[in-house]
Amino acid sequence: MKIAHFFLLLLTFFINLSGLLAQENEAGCKVLQNTLVGKYTGECKKGLADGKGEAIGQHHYTGSFKKGLPNGKGI
Repeated sequence: MKIAHFFLLLLTFFINLSGLLAQENEAGCKVLQNTLVGKYTGECKKGLADGKGEAIGQHHYTGSFKKGLPNGKGI
């Protein structure tokens, strides 16, 4: 039984890790809003989307970002 719990825990860890890695674009810049996680191009600060950019995930947003989140003007 302990072995089954270990493998379940290990599987959960790898699933969560893959979700975190999917948030990063090629430059290592993250978008924190779940519906915009996917592809990001634009300005980056301290590893987060910050400034003008475009994020495409479940939704599509072009505009200003601050600390990884849409902020200010954008569509």
